[in-house]
Amino acid sequence: MKPIAITEIMTKKPLSVHPKEEISFAVQLMKQNAIHHLPITVGQKVVGIVSMGDLLFLQNCVNQNKDMFLKGTNFQLSALDEIMTKNPICLTNNSFIQDAVLEMQESRINCLPIVDENKNLVGIVTTHDLIQFLGNLYN
Repeated sequence: MKPIAITEIMTKKPLSVHPKEEISFAVQLMKQNAIHHLPITVGQKVVGIVSMGDLLFLQNCVNQNKDMFLKGTNFQLSALDEIMTKNPICLTNNSFIQDAVLEMQESRINCLPIVDENKNLVGIVTTHDLIQFLGNLYN
C-alpha cells in the first residue's frame, strides 16, 4: 500500500486552549464539541494535552477523597497546566498514517497533535480517525 499523508485523516484546525484555562472550561468545551482530546497551546505552540480520560480520572480522585476535597487539603487544582500531559509527542504534517499508528502503538497513546515546520498546531489525529480510515478501506 502506498503511504498516505497524515493530513488526509487529521482534524484540521482543532480546538485548543491555554494552559491557564480552568479545568471546568475544558470539560465543557470537550462535552459541547464531542471530543476526547484537547491540545494545550501557548500561541500556536503545543505545550500539553488533556484527555477526557485524564478528566474522568481526576473526577474519580476527587470523588474518592471528598473529605480532603471539602476541607481544601491538597486539592486546589483549577488550571489545566496542573493536570495536562506536558510536552506531548507530536507528529509533523509531512508524516504518514503509518507513522501515527506506530507512534500510538509504541507510546500507548490515543492521539497525536500534528504540527507544521514551525511547531505550530495544525491538526490532531486520534485512534477514532485511524479506525474510521480503516473502515473506509473496507467499504
